[in-house]
Amino acid sequence: MEDKDQYEREQGGGTLPGEAEVAPPPESSEGLAGGRARHTSLSLGLATIFLAMGLLLGVVLTWYWLQGSAAQAEVAGELKPAAQTTSMPLMPDVRPVYKSVAPGVVGISTRVNTPFHAGLGPVPQGSGSGIVLDREGHILTNYHVVKGAAQLTVSMPDGTQVEGQVLGSDAGNDLAVVQVKVPAAKLHPLTLGNSDTVEIGEAAIAIGNPYGLDRTVTAGIISGKGRAMPATNGRTMGDLIQTDAAINPGNSGGPLVNSQGEVIGINTAVEQGANGIGFAIPINTARQVLDRLMAGEKVEHAWLGIGIISVTDQVARQYSLSVNKGAMVAQVMPTSPAATAGLVGAEARGQTPDVIVAVDGRAVSTGDELTAYLGSRSVGNTVALTVNRGGKSVEIKATLAAWPDELP
Repeated sequence: MEDKDQYEREQGGGTLPGEAEVAPPPESSEGLAGGRARHTSLSLGLATIFLAMGLLLGVVLTWYWLQGSAAQAEVAGELKPAAQTTSMPLMPDVRPVYKSVAPGVVGISTRVNTPFHAGLGPVPQGSGSGIVLDREGHILTNYHVVKGAAQLTVSMPDGTQVEGQVLGSDAGNDLAVVQVKVPAAKLHPLTLGNSDTVEIGEAAIAIGNPYGLDRTVTAGIISGKGRAMPATNGRTMGDLIQTDAAINPGNSGGPLVNSQGEVIGINTAVEQGANGIGFAIPINTARQVLDRLMAGEKVEHAWLGIGIISVTDQVARQYSLSVNKGAMVAQVMPTSPAATAGLVGAEARGQTPDVIVAVDGRAVSTGDELTAYLGSRSVGNTVALTVNRGGKSVEIKATLAAWPDELP
């Protein structure tokens, strides 16, 4: 009513710009009806305009809302771009690899004689895995799996259990070859790859018998190369392959393979206290000694008999050294070639430890360099060591011995 009264007041008593004021005509029933009709017509026109504007605004807002929802859905992955639908998965399908490799993986369990069970025969020691090399029954595994075994049982993929015999061993590289006598049809030799071509980030698949769970498969990637860790006899194994494929007790001696099913490493150890850090011996390291192992040889490595620390500025200050690079002698093993040659270690009281700065005329900047060179020498070789002793250069010769199974 307020709008109607206002409308009637404006129509009845107002003036238009530029017009003279005139007296309103006397009201009649026909005038009132005409005013109401004009008021109704105008109201309907305004309502129509507002309705059209509302519809238009609704369409615009709905369009913007749909655009925003589509963008959010694309970010969230609800709407995938065409490029994503054709991308390759990060990890290849390991099923065909497993089917081709698992038949060439065996389980190995050992029993040992102990003084605590004298007269009772060998007692269980542990278990591991092995890689079938050929149809003559040669199986590659870790030395620590078969070390000290009085009895050795090999579980074949078909469930058959047979006695195995250790032919050759290489404690310094944690390798051994076992032989079984079974029909050739029971043996599925695996293909050995080339570990030198392995690249960080490529797929890695481990197959073995962790905790006695035969032919378990785990998958990951090559996480690193050139890692080092000691073997059971204390010798440093270098150039190890690092992987995040799960490796557990019982996987030792089993294969680490690539996506083509080729053996690129022999699983050997994990980093204690860490998750997803395992190590494998490169298959090319095994290739270098396989013939000797299958021939029944015990592979020996040259031994100087010292513990070393790479010299840094901090080490030089701590031990009052006059050089800031080289291999400092941290320890000299008793009865070792180093002890016979007269090398002085950090454990010697009242003396500055020797620093080896060259070997056979080759400069030595780090402990790794010295270790690598000595590893290339043979038992019985004599090496010339240039030593910095208290600021003076001293020449010392040492004849390398065989690395012992147990360090003194």
